[in-house]
Amino acid sequence: MDTLKISIIVPFYNTPIKYFKECLKALKKLNPYEVILIDDCSTNEETINEALNSRFKYFKTPYQSGYDGLPLNIGVQNATGEYICRIDSDDILLELPKVINTDICFGRQDRVLPATNLTLEELILAPRALCNALVAKREIFLKHPFAIDSNVYGDVLFLLQLLYNKYSFSVFPRVNYIYTKREDSIQSSKSALFHRLTHIQTVSRLCQLENISHEESTHLLNLAMLNFKYGSKALNYLKNKKIHQIEVTTYCNLQCFYCPIETIENKHIEYEKFKNIVDSFKPNSTVRLQGTGEPFLHPKFYEMLTYVKQKGHYADVITNGTIKIKAKYIELLDSIGFSIDTLEKQEAKNSKRYKLEITLENLFNVRKQNQRKVKIFATDYKQDLKPLKEFAKKHEIPLIIQSLQTKTSYQSKYKLKEKEYSNYSCKYIDHDLMQFYFVDGTVAPCCYMVDKSLVKTKKEIKKMLDEKIVPECCKQCGELIKEI
Repeated sequence: MDTLKISIIVPFYNTPIKYFKECLKALKKLNPYEVILIDDCSTNEETINEALNSRFKYFKTPYQSGYDGLPLNIGVQNATGEYICRIDSDDILLELPKVINTDICFGRQDRVLPATNLTLEELILAPRALCNALVAKREIFLKHPFAIDSNVYGDVLFLLQLLYNKYSFSVFPRVNYIYTKREDSIQSSKSALFHRLTHIQTVSRLCQLENISHEESTHLLNLAMLNFKYGSKALNYLKNKKIHQIEVTTYCNLQCFYCPIETIENKHIEYEKFKNIVDSFKPNSTVRLQGTGEPFLHPKFYEMLTYVKQKGHYADVITNGTIKIKAKYIELLDSIGFSIDTLEKQEAKNSKRYKLEITLENLFNVRKQNQRKVKIFATDYKQDLKPLKEFAKKHEIPLIIQSLQTKTSYQSKYKLKEKEYSNYSCKYIDHDLMQFYFVDGTVAPCCYMVDKSLVKTKKEIKKMLDEKIVPECCKQCGELIKEI
């Protein structure tokens, strides 16, 4: 008997007897806490008798619904287990988790990509069947009952709600579910057009059920439209997104010793100029709202963020964390990076980052609302990073450590010994990875150019590097020199 009280729910309707027998045989061998068979008004007497003679709990829907939603909800309502596991009546469940330390434990199916690191965006771009062998607390199933109509995919909608509401999840470590592919299944019998249109309705239903804002709904439905157009290849949108980084302000409320902020004129980008820049982007672009200054100092930052999301783009930001982010806008940001170099108060003061306590407080406020969006960015200037690494690991926050900038234009408050150039190739020049916009609208091929008067076009820089000439705007760039 499993230590966890898991109720396994098996909806069925006229399941071919050979598959149904194998399914029930596997469940008897597994000997779980509870098995509930929900008959969606089957007419096949052999299948019905197999269910009735199985000694498992048997319930019947009040009418033939044609989908799993109604049977599953009836099963959940009648379950006595603390956890629920749903399986198809023609598949085989091999194993259940003994311990669950998360809200949800996804099964690992033999023919389906596992849910490891699954995100809301990913599931909208490429929906897949992940509810089979999923184990979650009964209260979660009660709070988010399956849709019982045919206009949406109930299993995908359920998963989208789980991801949107930020439930913690894990994935079973090995294959524990054997999926049976049948020619008469809904998946096989309907056209790709049918599936993609239904998926759009499913995402729309998510926005309605969760009362998602107009801006975020626009973004999510734009992702669903990418799936409609490209199918599973829409995932390439997440893998190869060009970054458009906009310097929204050069004002800053800190004086970090490695930042050249004192060499730059204080200025906010004009809102109309900002909108014109964003209007030039292709649909579903990545827009990074940051530059030399602290983004949240711009008086129209939230209006700019809202505009980006209304246009259906992915939006992220890196902040020094000294300004509290308004709660209702946190959901609009797809990624929020906090710049933290140390957890030692004196070290923070020495590096002119003298608002450490406020930064940590704001980080935890954001993390409490949306754990998966938070990252920490640290500059390595030979300080002790061990405490920060342990902090990030303890709180499960991604930590990105960047080297101290070697570019000459950054060294207004520190000096590094010049290094020999080891190559004349730069990923930002050779590939279409980034477009940087200075606060006045000047365009540069990467975000590491400080003096806009020295900026050259990608074509000009490529030509000079091919001739082994390093332009002034790229002098001592880490892409071109040996590591420090």
